[in-house]
Amino acid sequence: MPKNIKSIVIFFVLACSIFYMFMQLGHYVGKKKLETQYPLVSSLIGEPADWDSEEKELMAYLLPKCKAENESGNAERMKSCWEGRAAAITDGGKSTKILNALLDKKLINKK
Repeated sequence: MPKNIKSIVIFFVLACSIFYMFMQLGHYVGKKKLETQYPLVSSLIGEPADWDSEEKELMAYLLPKCKAENESGNAERMKSCWEGRAAAITDGGKSTKILNALLDKKLINKK
């Protein structure tokens, strides 16, 4: 009986380790995909290092959702997609306010 339990515990530990490795790999790949969007949109919203935590969270949601628009390079299409997606989030308009503040902040910094 103890040998049987030992093999089950070893199997469980190995399975959890493999699952954790795949989770980390998925997180890394997702982060890299998101980072490839930054240069395409930095002219509108600045560098991610300048964002606060709410802005980072919002853009982490919006950038993948608007990938085709971001890659088009058309600033109006990008803004339109972001605004539409932000407006669709049911948070009482908080996401829209955060996005508008982020866009306004970049506009002020350009002057």
